[in-house]
Amino acid sequence: MPTVPGDTAYVPCAVSHDAPTLSYAVRPGHVRRDRPGESRRVGGLVRKIGGGVAGPLLVVLLGGCGLSAQSEPESVAVPDTRATSAPTSTPGVPLTMQVYLVHGRRLERVTRAVSPGRGVDPVLRALSAPVGAAELAAGLRTALPASSHPLTGTMSGPRTADVSVPSGYDRLSVAEQEVAMAQIVFTVSADTLAAEVRLVSGSEPVPVPVGHGQLVTRPLSRQDYADLAPPH
Repeated sequence: MPTVPGDTAYVPCAVSHDAPTLSYAVRPGHVRRDRPGESRRVGGLVRKIGGGVAGPLLVVLLGGCGLSAQSEPESVAVPDTRATSAPTSTPGVPLTMQVYLVHGRRLERVTRAVSPGRGVDPVLRALSAPVGAAELAAGLRTALPASSHPLTGTMSGPRTADVSVPSGYDRLSVAEQEVAMAQIVFTVSADTLAAEVRLVSGSEPVPVPVGHGQLVTRPLSRQDYADLAPPH
């Protein structure tokens, strides 16, 4: 293999037994003079080798050595991304909600099943349901006015829920308005992120009684109705 000083020489490194191709390592300072019909890599291109095209196997120049071709293909496992996808919730599964009814002059907690929903809707629908036979037999009642439409509401802040004033609420006595509002506050704050509840008509707050009949429009918490809380 003739070389010229100052050029680059190609030194044989490895021979693949699966294809008659010879790879060369490059020794700086020399350039190999190609023989007729052989190939040489120039600018990332491979020329002819022995009159053929070096398509099946490319000459690899890595760290001064060539890499021989594999005799058999190697399988590569591809992870199934479907197995890691988040499971979807099953629609129609009832939720068990805590609801506060009235026993005498104090609240009492019961549980009711209700269909799923968004925000505070499920718990308000559970509270709006008529008192069941078993609940009536236990001496429970509700101070909320009877209505064919369930209560509705939204989260107006991170810890505050706005509940639309129930139809017929203004016809209740002040004492019953206080108990009804206590039912709403205790029920909504039991199974939602809300810690306070405000009664609204549209976007305007509705005055509600608290304590000894004092009317307020601010959001109310369980502390405002501590005297109506269930006995421990």
